[in-house]
Amino acid sequence: FGIRVSAAEVDKIVKKSVAFANGDVKNFASVDTGAFLSETWKLYAEMNPSLRRANSFYIQSYRTSLVNGLEFFLMLQPHKVFHSYKQFPDEMTITKLTSQTTNNLVVASNYIKIKLFTITVVEAIAACTGGDAPISLLLGESYESNEHIEHYLDKPKFKVNQRKAKKNLLYKLLAQGRSESGFEIASSPLSTYFHDCLGEERVLELVADSQEYIDGNLKSKEFLGLIDESLIDSLLIACAKICPTRAHLLEALSKSLASKKVS
Repeated sequence: FGIRVSAAEVDKIVKKSVAFANGDVKNFASVDTGAFLSETWKLYAEMNPSLRRANSFYIQSYRTSLVNGLEFFLMLQPHKVFHSYKQFPDEMTITKLTSQTTNNLVVASNYIKIKLFTITVVEAIAACTGGDAPISLLLGESYESNEHIEHYLDKPKFKVNQRKAKKNLLYKLLAQGRSESGFEIASSPLSTYFHDCLGEERVLELVADSQEYIDGNLKSKEFLGLIDESLIDSLLIACAKICPTRAHLLEALSKSLASKKVS
């Protein structure tokens, strides 16, 4: 292109560019997966304007943000996140960065999948009892509220398994929260509850059913009917205590699901 720079100067410029690009995405290779999630979570409010209304965003808006986030993570190819030029950074460094990126993306994807399943359950409950609503209406998950869904969950009662949190990073992130919360509370009590009661493998299996519901291939009651009856019943009772305006509808839904199981 007629640029008056030497080959050595070109190499120097490209290496500086590589260093700048890699620095911009260094969070993907963070050894602290919680910190990686926290930084990523900041983008959610940027990509989803409705979420900037802290504590008043609607269930479907939140679910849409999770779907978008999951699609983004699943699209990423770990080996394409970091770049190198003429062994800068060297192969060992790139391999290490790629390996940690792979780990972070797997954990982050499963974290979002479990939260997506959880909010889809809440969305289905809302659909059966009056329609979409602010997430805090049914879960009480706001900074101002002293009532949170975990306070009323029963059979079994909600309790963080500290031993499990030490061994399972995904469970720890759900139970104890990310490094910072942003537009929502940091921990995910209801997702933690499902993880404890159903097990990680089963919850991740149910994500496929969540997608079927989101796509309109399953009706609300059909989707809820796929989940352990006692857990849904426990959740409905808890929601009724937080949301008295829908209590009679939530109780009716509980009876309706129970009668379908019997029949």
